[in-house]
Amino acid sequence: MSFAEAVIPACVLLSHMAFASRFLRSLRNRQLPTTLEFSSLSFLIYFDIGLVAEVMFGYDNPFFAPFFDAPPELMLFGALLLIAAPWLLDLGAMLAGKPKRLDLLMFRHLRLIPSRRIVFDVSAAAICATTIVLSAQYMNRGNIWEMRREVGQAFGPLILVLYLPLYLLGFYMGLSDFATRRGKAMVLILLLVATVAAVPLGQRTLVLLPLLIVMLFGQRLSTKRIAFAAAAGLVVASLALPYFKWGFAGNSDASALVKSVVTNDLNRAPVLLTSIQNSPWVGTEVLPFVGSGYAYAALLYVPRSFLPVKPTATAQAFTAYIAKEDVRTASWGFGISAIDEI
Repeated sequence: MSFAEAVIPACVLLSHMAFASRFLRSLRNRQLPTTLEFSSLSFLIYFDIGLVAEVMFGYDNPFFAPFFDAPPELMLFGALLLIAAPWLLDLGAMLAGKPKRLDLLMFRHLRLIPSRRIVFDVSAAAICATTIVLSAQYMNRGNIWEMRREVGQAFGPLILVLYLPLYLLGFYMGLSDFATRRGKAMVLILLLVATVAAVPLGQRTLVLLPLLIVMLFGQRLSTKRIAFAAAAGLVVASLALPYFKWGFAGNSDASALVKSVVTNDLNRAPVLLTSIQNSPWVGTEVLPFVGSGYAYAALLYVPRSFLPVKPTATAQAFTAYIAKEDVRTASWGFGISAIDEI
Protein backbone atom coordinates (compact mmCIF):
# COMPACT_ATOMS: atom_id res chain seq x y z
CA MET A 1 0.00 0.00 0.00
CA SER A 2 1.42 3.37 -1.04
CA PHE A 3 1.42 6.52 1.05
CA ALA A 4 -1.35 8.03 -1.10
CA GLU A 5 -3.50 4.91 -0.77
CA ALA A 6 -3.22 5.13 3.02
CA VAL A 7 -3.62 8.87 3.54
CA ILE A 8 -6.11 10.04 0.90
CA PRO A 9 -9.02 7.69 1.79
CA ALA A 10 -8.52 8.48 5.50
CA CYS A 11 -8.58 12.26 4.95
CA VAL A 12 -11.57 12.08 2.62
CA LEU A 13 -13.46 9.83 5.03
CA LEU A 14 -12.68 12.11 7.97
CA SER A 15 -14.06 15.15 6.14
CA HIS A 16 -17.19 13.36 4.96
CA MET A 17 -17.88 11.80 8.37
CA ALA A 18 -17.66 15.24 9.96
CA PHE A 19 -20.15 16.50 7.40
CA ALA A 20 -22.44 13.50 8.06
CA SER A 21 -22.54 14.25 11.80
CA ARG A 22 -25.44 16.65 11.22
CA PHE A 23 -27.41 13.91 9.52
CA LEU A 24 -26.95 11.69 12.59
CA ARG A 25 -27.84 14.58 14.90
CA SER A 26 -31.11 15.12 13.06
CA LEU A 27 -32.02 11.45 13.48
CA ARG A 28 -31.25 11.57 17.20
CA ASN A 29 -33.46 14.65 17.53
CA ARG A 30 -36.24 12.88 15.55
CA GLN A 31 -36.06 15.46 12.82
CA LEU A 32 -36.21 14.67 9.12
CA PRO A 33 -32.71 15.35 7.70
CA THR A 34 -32.57 18.07 5.09
CA THR A 35 -31.61 17.38 1.49
CA LEU A 36 -28.17 18.78 2.27
CA GLU A 37 -27.76 16.36 5.17
CA PHE A 38 -28.95 13.43 3.07
CA SER A 39 -26.24 14.31 0.55
CA SER A 40 -23.64 13.26 3.13
CA LEU A 41 -24.72 9.65 2.55
CA SER A 42 -24.07 10.05 -1.17
CA PHE A 43 -20.53 11.28 -0.53
CA LEU A 44 -19.86 8.30 1.74
CA ILE A 45 -21.34 5.78 -0.67
CA TYR A 46 -20.03 7.02 -4.01
CA PHE A 47 -16.55 8.17 -3.02
CA ASP A 48 -15.42 6.85 0.35
CA ILE A 49 -16.49 3.23 -0.15
CA GLY A 50 -15.18 3.37 -3.70
CA LEU A 51 -11.72 4.64 -2.70
CA VAL A 52 -11.39 1.98 -0.01
CA ALA A 53 -12.56 -0.69 -2.46
CA GLU A 54 -9.97 0.45 -5.02
CA VAL A 55 -7.20 0.10 -2.43
CA MET A 56 -8.40 -3.36 -1.40
CA PHE A 57 -9.58 -4.87 -4.69
CA GLY A 58 -8.16 -2.67 -7.44
CA TYR A 59 -10.11 -0.94 -10.19
CA ASP A 60 -10.78 -2.14 -13.73
CA ASN A 61 -12.84 0.02 -16.06
CA PRO A 62 -12.43 0.37 -19.84
CA PHE A 63 -13.19 4.09 -19.74
CA PHE A 64 -11.38 5.37 -16.64
CA ALA A 65 -7.96 4.84 -15.11
CA PRO A 66 -7.69 4.01 -11.38
CA PHE A 67 -7.65 7.00 -9.05
CA PHE A 68 -4.32 6.03 -7.51
CA ASP A 69 -2.64 5.61 -10.93
CA ALA A 70 -3.21 9.28 -11.78
CA PRO A 71 -0.33 11.78 -11.92
CA PRO A 72 0.47 13.05 -8.39
CA GLU A 73 -0.68 16.62 -9.02
CA LEU A 74 -4.00 15.46 -10.49
CA MET A 75 -4.53 12.96 -7.67
CA LEU A 76 -3.81 15.66 -5.07
CA PHE A 77 -6.21 18.12 -6.72
CA GLY A 78 -8.93 15.45 -6.87
CA ALA A 79 -8.39 14.53 -3.22
CA LEU A 80 -8.57 18.16 -2.10
CA LEU A 81 -11.74 18.63 -4.13
CA LEU A 82 -13.32 15.57 -2.50
CA ILE A 83 -12.37 16.82 0.96
CA ALA A 84 -13.81 20.27 0.28
CA ALA A 85 -16.86 19.22 -1.79
CA PRO A 86 -19.45 18.77 1.00
CA TRP A 87 -18.40 22.02 2.66
CA LEU A 88 -18.65 23.91 -0.63
CA LEU A 89 -22.11 22.41 -1.03
CA ASP A 90 -22.88 23.58 2.51
CA LEU A 91 -21.76 27.09 1.62
CA GLY A 92 -24.06 27.13 -1.40
CA ALA A 93 -26.96 25.93 0.75
CA MET A 94 -26.32 28.74 3.25
CA LEU A 95 -26.63 31.28 0.46
CA ALA A 96 -29.98 29.72 -0.51
CA GLY A 97 -31.41 30.18 2.99
CA LYS A 98 -31.93 28.00 6.02
CA PRO A 99 -34.29 25.04 5.34
CA LYS A 100 -37.30 24.42 7.56
CA ARG A 101 -36.89 21.55 10.00
CA LEU A 102 -39.56 18.86 9.96
CA ASP A 103 -40.33 16.54 12.85
CA LEU A 104 -40.18 12.86 11.86
CA LEU A 105 -43.29 12.15 13.92
CA MET A 106 -45.27 14.95 12.26
CA PHE A 107 -46.01 12.82 9.20
CA ARG A 108 -47.60 10.12 11.32
CA HIS A 109 -50.43 12.57 12.16
CA LEU A 110 -51.33 13.17 8.51
CA ARG A 111 -54.08 11.04 7.05
CA LEU A 112 -56.61 11.10 4.23
CA ILE A 113 -60.13 12.10 5.14
CA PRO A 114 -62.78 9.54 4.01
CA SER A 115 -63.86 11.48 0.92
CA ARG A 116 -60.28 11.98 -0.23
CA ARG A 117 -59.45 8.36 0.54
CA ILE A 118 -62.03 7.21 -2.00
CA VAL A 119 -60.58 9.55 -4.62
CA PHE A 120 -57.08 8.29 -3.86
CA ASP A 121 -58.10 4.63 -4.04
CA VAL A 122 -59.89 5.04 -7.36
CA SER A 123 -57.03 7.10 -8.84
CA ALA A 124 -54.41 4.65 -7.58
CA ALA A 125 -56.33 1.68 -9.00
CA ALA A 126 -56.63 3.35 -12.41
CA ILE A 127 -52.95 4.33 -12.48
CA CYS A 128 -51.77 0.91 -11.32
CA ALA A 129 -53.92 -0.91 -13.89
CA THR A 130 -52.70 1.39 -16.67
CA THR A 131 -49.02 1.02 -15.83
CA ILE A 132 -49.29 -2.77 -15.50
CA VAL A 133 -50.91 -3.01 -18.94
CA LEU A 134 -48.29 -0.71 -20.47
CA SER A 135 -45.38 -2.53 -18.82
CA ALA A 136 -46.72 -5.98 -19.75
CA GLN A 137 -46.51 -5.10 -23.44
CA TYR A 138 -42.71 -5.04 -23.19
CA MET A 139 -42.06 -7.87 -20.74
CA ASN A 140 -41.75 -10.46 -23.51
CA ARG A 141 -39.37 -8.41 -25.67
CA GLY A 142 -36.27 -10.27 -24.52
CA ASN A 143 -33.56 -8.67 -22.43
CA ILE A 144 -34.16 -5.72 -20.14
CA TRP A 145 -31.62 -3.54 -21.95
CA GLU A 146 -33.61 -4.09 -25.14
CA MET A 147 -36.85 -3.24 -23.34
CA ARG A 148 -35.29 0.00 -22.13
CA ARG A 149 -34.47 1.14 -25.64
CA GLU A 150 -37.89 0.24 -27.03
CA VAL A 151 -39.77 1.87 -24.15
CA GLY A 152 -37.77 5.08 -24.49
CA GLN A 153 -38.46 5.25 -28.22
CA ALA A 154 -42.16 4.39 -27.83
CA PHE A 155 -43.07 6.65 -24.91
CA GLY A 156 -40.82 9.66 -25.27
CA PRO A 157 -41.73 12.27 -22.62
CA LEU A 158 -44.78 10.19 -21.62
CA ILE A 159 -42.43 7.66 -20.04
CA LEU A 160 -43.16 9.55 -16.81
CA VAL A 161 -46.43 7.59 -16.67
CA LEU A 162 -44.46 4.51 -15.59
CA TYR A 163 -43.10 6.46 -12.62
CA LEU A 164 -46.54 7.32 -11.21
CA PRO A 165 -46.91 4.23 -8.94
CA LEU A 166 -43.55 5.11 -7.36
CA TYR A 167 -44.73 8.66 -6.70
CA LEU A 168 -47.98 7.37 -5.18
CA LEU A 169 -46.01 5.02 -2.92
CA GLY A 170 -43.78 7.84 -1.72
CA PHE A 171 -46.81 10.01 -0.98
CA TYR A 172 -48.68 7.24 0.81
CA MET A 173 -45.72 6.33 3.03
CA GLY A 174 -45.87 9.88 4.42
CA LEU A 175 -49.38 9.31 5.80
CA SER A 176 -50.51 7.52 8.94
CA ASP A 177 -52.94 5.50 6.80
CA PHE A 178 -50.19 3.10 5.75
CA ALA A 179 -49.94 1.63 9.29
CA THR A 180 -53.51 0.26 9.21
CA ARG A 181 -54.37 -3.20 7.88
CA ARG A 182 -56.02 -1.65 4.87
CA GLY A 183 -53.07 0.70 4.42
CA LYS A 184 -50.56 -2.15 4.49
CA ALA A 185 -52.48 -3.84 1.68
CA MET A 186 -52.33 -0.59 -0.31
CA VAL A 187 -48.58 -0.30 0.33
CA LEU A 188 -48.05 -3.88 -0.87
CA ILE A 189 -50.01 -3.23 -4.08
CA LEU A 190 -48.16 0.02 -4.79
CA LEU A 191 -44.83 -1.64 -3.99
CA LEU A 192 -45.42 -4.49 -6.43
CA VAL A 193 -46.81 -2.29 -9.20
CA ALA A 194 -44.05 0.32 -8.85
CA THR A 195 -41.43 -2.43 -9.06
CA VAL A 196 -42.99 -4.11 -12.10
CA ALA A 197 -43.51 -0.77 -13.87
CA ALA A 198 -39.84 0.10 -13.34
CA VAL A 199 -38.46 -3.05 -14.98
CA PRO A 200 -38.90 -1.87 -18.61
CA LEU A 201 -37.15 1.38 -17.66
CA GLY A 202 -33.97 -0.66 -17.36
CA GLN A 203 -32.57 0.99 -14.24
CA ARG A 204 -31.72 -1.10 -11.18
CA THR A 205 -32.07 2.02 -9.01
CA LEU A 206 -35.70 2.49 -10.03
CA VAL A 207 -36.49 -1.19 -9.42
CA LEU A 208 -34.92 -1.06 -5.96
CA LEU A 209 -36.36 2.30 -4.94
CA PRO A 210 -39.90 1.14 -4.01
CA LEU A 211 -38.52 -1.49 -1.63
CA LEU A 212 -36.02 0.96 -0.14
CA ILE A 213 -38.79 3.52 0.47
CA VAL A 214 -40.82 0.97 2.42
CA MET A 215 -37.77 -0.30 4.34
CA LEU A 216 -36.60 3.19 5.31
CA PHE A 217 -39.88 4.92 6.05
CA GLY A 218 -42.09 2.02 7.09
CA GLN A 219 -40.92 2.62 10.66
CA ARG A 220 -38.85 5.22 12.45
CA LEU A 221 -35.83 6.26 10.38
CA SER A 222 -32.59 5.23 12.10
CA THR A 223 -28.95 4.59 11.29
CA LYS A 224 -29.45 0.82 11.69
CA ARG A 225 -32.36 0.88 9.26
CA ILE A 226 -30.35 2.93 6.76
CA ALA A 227 -27.36 0.58 7.05
CA PHE A 228 -29.58 -2.48 6.56
CA ALA A 229 -31.30 -0.91 3.55
CA ALA A 230 -27.93 0.00 2.02
CA ALA A 231 -26.58 -3.53 2.50
CA ALA A 232 -29.74 -5.10 1.07
CA GLY A 233 -29.66 -2.70 -1.87
CA LEU A 234 -26.04 -3.59 -2.60
CA VAL A 235 -26.76 -7.33 -2.62
CA VAL A 236 -29.87 -7.04 -4.79
CA ALA A 237 -28.20 -4.57 -7.19
CA SER A 238 -25.28 -6.98 -7.57
CA LEU A 239 -27.41 -10.07 -8.20
CA ALA A 240 -29.58 -8.12 -10.67
CA LEU A 241 -26.55 -7.00 -12.71
CA PRO A 242 -26.70 -9.87 -15.28
CA TYR A 243 -30.32 -9.03 -16.06
CA PHE A 244 -29.81 -5.29 -16.59
CA LYS A 245 -26.39 -5.05 -18.27
CA TRP A 246 -25.51 -7.09 -21.33
CA GLY A 247 -21.82 -7.23 -20.38
CA PHE A 248 -22.68 -9.39 -17.35
CA ALA A 249 -25.27 -11.64 -19.01
CA GLY A 250 -24.92 -15.22 -17.79
CA ASN A 251 -22.51 -14.29 -14.97
CA SER A 252 -23.55 -16.19 -11.83
CA ASP A 253 -20.46 -15.48 -9.69
CA ALA A 254 -22.02 -13.58 -6.78
CA SER A 255 -18.70 -12.40 -5.33
CA ALA A 256 -17.56 -11.08 -8.71
CA LEU A 257 -20.85 -9.25 -9.18
CA VAL A 258 -20.64 -7.60 -5.76
CA LYS A 259 -17.02 -6.62 -6.44
CA SER A 260 -18.04 -5.09 -9.78
CA VAL A 261 -20.80 -3.02 -8.20
CA VAL A 262 -18.56 -1.79 -5.38
CA THR A 263 -15.55 -0.97 -7.54
CA ASN A 264 -17.42 0.47 -10.54
CA ASP A 265 -20.87 1.70 -9.52
CA LEU A 266 -19.73 3.02 -6.14
CA ASN A 267 -16.32 4.40 -7.11
CA ARG A 268 -16.76 7.71 -8.85
CA ALA A 269 -13.38 9.15 -7.91
CA PRO A 270 -11.76 7.98 -11.20
CA VAL A 271 -14.66 9.58 -13.10
CA LEU A 272 -14.02 12.81 -11.18
CA LEU A 273 -10.36 12.85 -12.23
CA THR A 274 -11.29 12.30 -15.87
CA SER A 275 -13.80 15.15 -15.73
CA ILE A 276 -11.10 17.40 -14.23
CA GLN A 277 -8.69 16.46 -17.02
CA ASN A 278 -11.30 17.47 -19.60
CA SER A 279 -12.30 20.71 -17.90
CA PRO A 280 -10.29 23.81 -18.88
CA TRP A 281 -10.22 26.74 -16.48
CA VAL A 282 -12.18 28.81 -19.04
CA GLY A 283 -14.68 27.40 -21.51
CA THR A 284 -15.68 23.78 -22.06
CA GLU A 285 -14.42 20.83 -24.08
CA VAL A 286 -17.33 18.49 -23.36
CA LEU A 287 -20.53 20.53 -23.37
CA PRO A 288 -21.96 22.30 -26.44
CA PHE A 289 -21.68 25.68 -24.67
CA VAL A 290 -20.80 27.01 -21.23
CA GLY A 291 -23.74 26.64 -18.85
CA SER A 292 -25.65 24.15 -21.01
CA GLY A 293 -26.16 21.93 -17.96
CA TYR A 294 -27.94 24.75 -16.16
CA ALA A 295 -30.04 25.42 -19.26
CA TYR A 296 -31.01 21.74 -19.37
CA ALA A 297 -31.99 21.82 -15.68
CA ALA A 298 -34.12 24.93 -16.22
CA LEU A 299 -35.87 23.27 -19.19
CA LEU A 300 -36.07 19.81 -17.61
CA TYR A 301 -39.85 19.45 -17.92
CA VAL A 302 -40.09 20.94 -21.40
CA PRO A 303 -40.41 18.08 -23.95
CA ARG A 304 -37.67 18.12 -26.57
CA SER A 305 -40.33 17.77 -29.26
CA PHE A 306 -41.55 21.23 -28.28
CA LEU A 307 -38.04 22.68 -28.00
CA PRO A 308 -35.59 20.82 -30.28
CA VAL A 309 -32.71 23.12 -29.27
CA LYS A 310 -32.96 22.01 -25.64
CA PRO A 311 -29.45 20.91 -24.54
CA THR A 312 -28.70 17.48 -23.13
CA ALA A 313 -27.88 16.62 -19.54
CA THR A 314 -24.27 17.11 -18.46
CA ALA A 315 -23.89 13.41 -17.57
CA GLN A 316 -25.14 12.38 -21.00
CA ALA A 317 -22.84 14.83 -22.79
CA PHE A 318 -19.89 13.63 -20.71
CA THR A 319 -20.72 9.98 -21.43
CA ALA A 320 -20.98 10.59 -25.16
CA TYR A 321 -17.66 12.48 -25.13
CA ILE A 322 -15.77 9.75 -23.26
CA ALA A 323 -17.40 6.82 -25.10
CA LYS A 324 -17.13 8.65 -28.45
CA GLU A 325 -20.83 8.31 -29.19
CA ASP A 326 -23.42 10.67 -30.64
CA VAL A 327 -24.92 12.54 -27.69
CA ARG A 328 -28.31 12.58 -29.43
CA THR A 329 -28.54 8.78 -29.51
CA ALA A 330 -26.68 7.84 -26.31
CA SER A 331 -29.07 5.80 -24.15
CA TRP A 332 -26.88 5.38 -21.07
CA GLY A 333 -24.71 7.49 -18.84
CA PHE A 334 -21.91 7.51 -16.29
CA GLY A 335 -22.60 8.54 -12.72
CA ILE A 336 -20.34 11.58 -12.45
CA SER A 337 -20.94 12.82 -8.93
CA ALA A 338 -22.57 12.11 -5.59
CA ILE A 339 -25.34 14.62 -6.12
CA ASP A 340 -27.07 13.12 -9.16
CA GLU A 341 -28.27 10.19 -7.00
CA ILE A 342 -29.92 12.22 -4.25
